[in-house]
Amino acid sequence: MAVYSKSLTESDVSTRLAVTSSWLNNLFPPFPAGQYHQVLDVEDENGKKWKFVLCIRQEGQYDKPVISQATWRPFVVHKQAEVGDEVEFSRKTDGASGSACRYKIRLIKKGMKKEEKEVMENEEKEVIKNEKKEVKVFGAIIGYSNN
Repeated sequence: MAVYSKSLTESDVSTRLAVTSSWLNNLFPPFPAGQYHQVLDVEDENGKKWKFVLCIRQEGQYDKPVISQATWRPFVVHKQAEVGDEVEFSRKTDGASGSACRYKIRLIKKGMKKEEKEVMENEEKEVIKNEKKEVKVFGAIIGYSNN
């Protein structure tokens, strides 16, 4: 599972989330030629689903990836995110081919004690451990496994 985190800045909280190039190259799917945005389906630590639009520049020397204000701000408001809080994205690859990815996000408040953070991490690991995996034959789902 790939995990990336960032301490939120003023512009991350007030406008849009600036994403580092390492996230773009290692966490999110590549952009097809001629495409400058893509929709990411993301689930938070409470199971709430979010749709984020990841955008890159159409011109320039580097991509400067961001999650658009229109899709990012509702998350910030709902979570009452503040400057200094940490946002953590993770990607879990499903299936034998590794083509299907699930994205998770969580907000870690800046005042959270180390013990509380560890409890959150252990709860998340337990949820992942207990999730059922799809069993596929020739691409068709024929059942689910607890392994």
